[in-house]
Amino acid sequence: MQTLERRPPMNLITQYLTRNMYYHRKDNMPVKGILVHSTGCNNPNTSRYTSPWDSYHSGGTKKPEPHDFVKKSSAEPNTCKVCGGQRKCVHAFIGKDANGNVHTVNTLSWNYQCTHCDDTRIGFEICEDGLTNPACFTAVYREAVELCAMLYRKFGLVAKDIICHSEAHNLGLASYHADDMNWFPKHGKSVDTFRAEAAALLCPVMQHGDKGTDVMTMQRLLNLSGLAANFMYYLCYYYTIPNTTI
Repeated sequence: MQTLERRPPMNLITQYLTRNMYYHRKDNMPVKGILVHSTGCNNPNTSRYTSPWDSYHSGGTKKPEPHDFVKKSSAEPNTCKVCGGQRKCVHAFIGKDANGNVHTVNTLSWNYQCTHCDDTRIGFEICEDGLTNPACFTAVYREAVELCAMLYRKFGLVAKDIICHSEAHNLGLASYHADDMNWFPKHGKSVDTFRAEAAALLCPVMQHGDKGTDVMTMQRLLNLSGLAANFMYYLCYYYTIPNTTI
């Protein structure tokens, strides 16, 4: 019996951007999907993004001042009347910490609206490096797969609910960007493989010859996810899929 490689569990920390405009707005959204971004900059460190996005405006003084939020009309969002607010945020960043370990930084409550796409999708950024380091890619890619599997469970999502930024543009949901298809194919991956690997983590632990409710559960997940039957059959037939990483 072969076994899929056991990796360390997702390294998730909470570090809300309490000075960010979208933290203060606290606009709830119905979570209907996930949008996967990558940063487009050669810097794999999450602090490169979390620190600047968690700031007040200078207010024309040496000491930063809090945002002064106003709402001009019922159709307009709250903005800072001095600086316009920090009008960008995502729900998480995946990259390296100060010690070089890959982690996920949850920067905003998962069900808060922010600017990355429409108002129904959780969005996170994978911090890019130079795009050619396979070890770095494998680590952040796996972390992102783990995160999506967790969000599947939390919000009752399925594989087809994940899209990348370039797909969002093609659907008319976002501005034009190439991520993540500027990076994934360089390492033999695609958004389709990403969706499949995240869904596979939801399979029960199964072994060759298993029968009964676990097999029925796997079939239900397959039907909900809309994945190719032969892929999931191969994966769950020949391998024991550990669920210790969820």
